[in-house]
Amino acid sequence: MDGEVAATLRSLAEGRIQRSRHDLRLEGRDFTPDFEAVLRQEGYTPLRVRDLRLRPGIRHPAWFLKDGEAFFGYVFLEKFEEGTRRPLFGSVVRDYRGDWAVLLTRSSRESVWVKLGEAAPFDEDRPSPGR
Repeated sequence: MDGEVAATLRSLAEGRIQRSRHDLRLEGRDFTPDFEAVLRQEGYTPLRVRDLRLRPGIRHPAWFLKDGEAFFGYVFLEKFEEGTRRPLFGSVVRDYRGDWAVLLTRSSRESVWVKLGEAAPFDEDRPSPGR
């Protein structure tokens, strides 16, 4: 892998480039496997949402990779009402309605790359990732 591409992927994983939606393809080459290697080096682990053990009010940074694109977001427990929560991944990128562009729940078969060693509190009543 080219040194400049490697540095860019590392900057992206570290959050020095705005975490959002990113195309991992360049000049006909898909750098998804390279980004996965960088994520692993940075402490991210691929897990399905149903395999996560999350605590209420805490979210972890995560990446969803599909078809040469990387979507940044968070995994957390979404609160429906008091006492009822479900684990999910929500991207910081929104769709035209303002909902998560990518939403993965317990029933999703895809994995997300999660950095369980990094956690931050958030307002459960306003779970909008990235805000």
